[in-house]
Amino acid sequence: MKKSGILAQEARWAWLLLAPALLAIALIALYPLGYTVWLSLHQKILKFPWLGQRWVGLGHYRELLGSARFWTALANTLMFTVVSVALETVLGLLAAMSLHRARILTGLSRAAMLLPWAIPTVVAAVMWLFLVNPAFGLIPMLLRALGVSGNATVLLAHPVSAWAVIIATDVWKNTPFMTLMLLAGLQVIPAELHEAAAVDGASGWQTFWHVTLPLLVPALLVALIFRTAQAFMVFGHIYTLTAGGPGTATETLAFLAFQAIFNDLRFGYGSALSLTMFLGSLAFALLYLRFLGLQPKGGREI
Repeated sequence: MKKSGILAQEARWAWLLLAPALLAIALIALYPLGYTVWLSLHQKILKFPWLGQRWVGLGHYRELLGSARFWTALANTLMFTVVSVALETVLGLLAAMSLHRARILTGLSRAAMLLPWAIPTVVAAVMWLFLVNPAFGLIPMLLRALGVSGNATVLLAHPVSAWAVIIATDVWKNTPFMTLMLLAGLQVIPAELHEAAAVDGASGWQTFWHVTLPLLVPALLVALIFRTAQAFMVFGHIYTLTAGGPGTATETLAFLAFQAIFNDLRFGYGSALSLTMFLGSLAFALLYLRFLGLQPKGGREI
C-alpha cells in the first residue's frame, strides 16, 4: 500500500475515533450557543406567549447599549473581574512558592489550602454572610472593638463595603485554584536552572524574574483564562450576599441576565446579555494569549 493511502486510512480512523467526542461537544456546547444566538435575535417573552417569537434582529443589543443599568453592570463586572483575579493571582503565586519550598507537613498544608475551593459557592457566600452580620458577625464585632460604630458596621448596606465583602469572599474561595495551578507549574521547572542562576550570582529576585516567571507563564496563562472566565460570569456571590443591592450598586451582567430571564421572562433580552458575557470572557482570553503567549524561536506563538 502506498504511503498516501496509509495516511488517508489513518486520517479516516482518526475522524472516526474523534466523532463521539465531536458529537458530544456539538450537543453540549455548540447547540446551546447557537440557540442562544437565535434567541437573542428574537422577541420571546413568556409573560405574553401570544406574541410568539418575533424576529427583532439586533434590537436587543441596541436596547442594551442604550441602557444605563447595563453599562453600570458592565462596569461592576469589569471591576470585580480585574480586582479579584489580580488579588488571587498575587496571593496564589505567593502561596504556591511557599508550598513549593516547604519541607514539612506538605501534604497537610496543601490539603488545608484546597478546602475553601472545595466548598460550594453558595455555601461559602452564606458563611461570609454570617461573618458580616451586623448583629452577631465576627467582622462587625471587630470593627466595633476598634471604635467603629453605627451604620458603618452594616457592611452590605454601603456600595464600597459591599463590594469589599464580595471580593473578599471570592478571593478566599478561589485563591486555592490559582495556587494549585501555579504550584503545578513550579514543580515542572528543573531545579538545575535555579542552581545555575545561583552559581552565576543571580539574586533571588533576578532568579524569579528571569528564570521562574518566564517558565511559569504557560501555567499562569491557563489559570488566568479559567479564573477570568469564571469571575466575569460571577453570580452566586452576588445573589447570596447582596441580591444586587444596595439598590443596583452590586449588579453584574450575570445577575442582570438572571433577572431578565427568570424575573421578567424576557428570554431574548436575557440571551443577548448572556452572549455579551461570553464575548467579554472571550476578549479577556484573547488578550491573555496576545500578551502572555510564548514566543519561541521563529516567532510562532504557542
